[in-house]
Parts: sequence; C-alpha cells; structure tokens
Amino acid sequence: MKKYMTYLLLGFLIMVLITFIMGLGDDAYLKNYHSGIWYRDVINSLKYYVTWVLPYWWLLILIGTISLAALFYIGKVGIEKLSS
Repeated sequence: MKKYMTYLLLGFLIMVLITFIMGLGDDAYLKNYHSGIWYRDVINSLKYYVTWVLPYWWLLILIGTISLAALFYIGKVGIEKLSS
C-alpha cells in the first residue's frame, strides 16, 4: 500500500508539472499574465495555474495520476516477476 501511495504521489507530481508547462504555453497566459519581469511572471504563472488551469484540467490530472500510478505499479510487478 505504501508503494502504491508513492506511485500515486509521483504520478500526481508528473501530471501537475505537465499541466503547468502546457498552461504556460496558452495564449491567454501570454496575453493577460505575462509581464516580462521574472518575479512577477512567477507569481502570475502560479495565479494563472490555480485560477484557470486547475478548474478546467482537474479531471485530466486525476485520470492521468491514476493511470501513471497503475503503470508504475504494473511495471514494478513485471520487473520483479522477470528477475525472479
């Protein structure tokens, strides 16, 4: 159970990172939130992610997290069976 929770956390972090990067490439972010000053851009990117990306992409993040955790778990079990 502890290993599966680790896989869920790892999958969640990967999905958050993917959606954050995809959100930064969005035209709405570049038009409305991008200022050109690095510290304002960091704050604005987090604000954009929380207010626009998460409300619309939460289901994608959830499904991706569960799928990645299952793949990690199946891969780990498969490697253990092949090595023994």
